[in-house]
Amino acid sequence: MRSLLPEWLRQIAQFISAGVPLAPALRSLSPHLGQPLQKANQTVSDYLAEGGTLSEAMQAVEIPLRKSDFVAMDMAHEGGRLDQCLTEIASWMEKDRAWARQTTSVLIYPLVVIHLAALLPFLPLWLNHGFLIAIGFTLITLTPPYAAASLIFILRKKMNSGRSHSLSEKILHLPWIGQSLHFRATARFCGTFRSGLLSGARMDDCLIVAAQASGQSWFEHRISEQAQQMTTGATLSEIVNQAEVFPQVAASLLVTGDQSGSLDEMALTAQRQSEELADHYHDLSRKAVLAVSYIWAVFLVLVAIASIIGPYYYTLYQLLDN
Repeated sequence: MRSLLPEWLRQIAQFISAGVPLAPALRSLSPHLGQPLQKANQTVSDYLAEGGTLSEAMQAVEIPLRKSDFVAMDMAHEGGRLDQCLTEIASWMEKDRAWARQTTSVLIYPLVVIHLAALLPFLPLWLNHGFLIAIGFTLITLTPPYAAASLIFILRKKMNSGRSHSLSEKILHLPWIGQSLHFRATARFCGTFRSGLLSGARMDDCLIVAAQASGQSWFEHRISEQAQQMTTGATLSEIVNQAEVFPQVAASLLVTGDQSGSLDEMALTAQRQSEELADHYHDLSRKAVLAVSYIWAVFLVLVAIASIIGPYYYTLYQLLDN
């Protein structure tokens, strides 16, 4: 169902934008949807016909969106820009899916290269030293890349669990991969924050929802703490500086927007720049992983060559020695 959601959300946004009554429009849409989404669409339509809001209907049928997405939909509904909010959520879902595919591809290709390279020394080791030695060496050479790939997935899961703020902070400060995650979180924050502002929501509510949307527990923890100071008269500039979670570029743009009265424009600029920098650092991470995998593969090739010529060299040495 998750892969079908962005297009479905865009269709709902088009109905809202055109002023079409949503409940009958969704009912007419059901036959054209895939099976996983068809039942959910019909239930949402029935819920709307009974007077519920779109956010309540989607939560009732457990549409797999983030909690912050539902809150943003409520804000947008009150501000009269629900169609734009749904389009933005659909775009973020597609970007998140593309990011996940890129991360997976970065890990799969090096693993394939290392597997192929690991097969090279297997046969000569088997012939010269026995099957157990060959199997043992192959398992040892494959352990580091598998351990690294597993560690990446475990860390990503843990730092998004909402319980490991310090771990999330440490990962976001790692070179390249951490910087890429940091800028992606910042871009998501700025986009959701701007959407809330345009919907007319209170700034402290916008901050909290945007922090939840960032997908990083460290962001959510720090910004939620600072947002409470708005009740005592703190400005956005003070909160941004005291939270110490934003990259310098984004922080400067948000502070400038707050002080100049053009916060929505500066938040959009910060979002776009953060996305560009996230892609840049992700590309650097990909190149680094490939470089390490190639170095490891070359090492395995050298082991294979040594396994092949080693016995002949040893025999020649014994002949010359005698």
